[in-house]
Amino acid sequence: MFLFREPTEADVSKFRQAQLGAKLTYAAVGATRTSPPLGFRVNRFRTQIGHGRELYERAGQAVLDARILHLAWARPVLQNCPLRVDDTVVLVVRHKFAWSLNACRVIYLIDEQGPARRRGFAYGTLPGHGVRGEELFQVEWDSGTDQVSYMIYSFSRPAQLIAWVGIPLLRSFQARFVRESAKVLQTALGSGG
Repeated sequence: MFLFREPTEADVSKFRQAQLGAKLTYAAVGATRTSPPLGFRVNRFRTQIGHGRELYERAGQAVLDARILHLAWARPVLQNCPLRVDDTVVLVVRHKFAWSLNACRVIYLIDEQGPARRRGFAYGTLPGHGVRGEELFQVEWDSGTDQVSYMIYSFSRPAQLIAWVGIPLLRSFQARFVRESAKVLQTALGSGG
């Protein structure tokens, strides 16, 4: 949903309420666990953020608290903190000359134990979002190397005419989101920025 003014709290609340019962906008729900569906663009990003189990624990909590979505030009409106399955997340985004409201639903959480521990969440797009698809945000600690990494894995395709027309801008926007999300996490953990 695009607006030519900053949305009020009432605007965001009304938009979120309308999304609560909405269906996801793509069929391959959960495919970030397996393989992406045909016809979607796949994005993979991984960066090392430090070392140690303690850093992993703090990073995992930061991801589940959706701190990675708090950017200078975007803010999440959360149903719960930390996130839970079936929560609706609204991302309020400031563009150059407009604002947009984009809703997603948390479809699964990750809390894997073992030699490689993983913690995070995936959400899928709801109606009114500029794209259709799914995105996984995850932190991983490899106990063998003691390395902690942050990863984003997504598949998407434009959902609205404006997104189809502006595919190069859309891709640039997605790349910016990934880079800045990683910087926000590193800053939150005190490991650079």
